[in-house]
Amino acid sequence: MKRVPALCLVSGAIFGLSTMVACEEAYDDGTVDTPTTTDTTPPVQDTTEDYTDTTTTTDVPPPSQPEQDAQQSSYTGTLTRTTDETGAERWMLTGTAEGDLEVDVSAVQEDATALEGMRVVVTGQVAESTDAQGEMINTVTAETIERAE
Repeated sequence: MKRVPALCLVSGAIFGLSTMVACEEAYDDGTVDTPTTTDTTPPVQDTTEDYTDTTTTTDVPPPSQPEQDAQQSSYTGTLTRTTDETGAERWMLTGTAEGDLEVDVSAVQEDATALEGMRVVVTGQVAESTDAQGEMINTVTAETIERAE
């Protein structure tokens, strides 16, 4: 008696990670074998023990830190809030020995709001930046704002 494949069904998973093959075999005399199923799923290998950390670290400061040449200083002046021509809120420290300074109050927003219009001491790092008109300005990133004595 001669075997003749009568019906084969193949089903697979996405990206070929698993494939099932089921075949029904028939013989030339009309008899049929029970279908056989073959799982061709590759075995999963545990690689957690073989993991090697190849990460390297450098002494680069995180992006949230100001540039290295910026120095922490204290500035005394009057803290005011203004709105620029684009509608953005800007905080300024006016009447300082260094002239007027823009102040980034994002880390001390509540203190800035409570002390608006008063003479204050702002401690933080100052850095040069460019305003919307392309002019260089000094901006203090405030770490603390306290009422001046």
